[in-house]
Amino acid sequence: MKKSILSVLLILLVVISCTEQKTCQYKFNWDFTNMVDLGYSIDSANIIVNDKVYQSVKGLKDNQLIIEGTIDEPSIATVEVFVTHENTPDSFNVNIILEEGNITIDPDAGCGTGAPLNDAVLNLYKNIMEAAQKKNVKYEDICKIISEFVNEHKDDISSVFILANSDFTSTMSASDLTKLVGTLSDNMKAQPAIKKLNEKIELMSRTAVGKQFVDFEAEYEGKVQKLSDYVGKGKYALVDFWASWCGPCRAEIPNIKKVYKKYGDKINVVGVASWDKPEDTKAAIEELGIKYPQIMNAQSAGTDAYSIEGIPEIILFTPDGRILKRGLREGEIMKAVKEVIK
Repeated sequence: MKKSILSVLLILLVVISCTEQKTCQYKFNWDFTNMVDLGYSIDSANIIVNDKVYQSVKGLKDNQLIIEGTIDEPSIATVEVFVTHENTPDSFNVNIILEEGNITIDPDAGCGTGAPLNDAVLNLYKNIMEAAQKKNVKYEDICKIISEFVNEHKDDISSVFILANSDFTSTMSASDLTKLVGTLSDNMKAQPAIKKLNEKIELMSRTAVGKQFVDFEAEYEGKVQKLSDYVGKGKYALVDFWASWCGPCRAEIPNIKKVYKKYGDKINVVGVASWDKPEDTKAAIEELGIKYPQIMNAQSAGTDAYSIEGIPEIILFTPDGRILKRGLREGEIMKAVKEVIK
């Protein structure tokens, strides 16, 4: 009994240290031994909170990036690291939660670990990855895992971290995200990251199922192409946002080719080359034997218009240009097309 009471008191002391006394003391430690062995120089690092540099450090100590400090309350942070390799400067970052405790980086997940909220995020990541590896996993299965987490953590910043992080929510619909935001406590709803998310949800709502298509254009070799060249032309249209470097995108190409071969005279099929170098796109088109039209060099024009954060994104439009289905994959593509052709 005494041990239980002592444990409760210790937990209360930690909570008080991060709330009433406004002194969450954190220590962030990132081991760069492997990168140093590969010839990288770790020059400096910034901790960014709410889009502002909160803390900066230079260099390593025994191959360790060590950052210590305090913050008023647990907060979402980006650790931005600047490196040099073979005289070429570069940078990369990782998102963590600054909170009371010793925080390190899980090398496999690229998430923070070692403190309660970071560990909660890491466990969620592992649960999602485990579920995603199952053969018959559905969109609803992943949504359920995230929903349960957000409901359990509606009063702390880890739920905000998850909702604002596209690695977790890039495939979620605007309506599902809106529902999850609605479960948060008032304090969490007021977080800057949630305000940004609400702006994103508003944009997503404009291109949700049932909405009229949003046009965009891209120029390549002096020729301007528009989505409206293919969508809203009196035929159903299947549009694939993809890139040559994207493994999952390439995996869907055979499924789209089957649709084009069987129904190419009844439905407009088009690819949108996104976030890609045109020469790489052309090489992939030849390598993969793609015959259907492409909107070349779209870069982010299409993905911005449709609030796409992860590709492939395959959308089926009605003959009058309304969005009928989004996020199609594998056998769903042919099934959706067959339904509308019938």
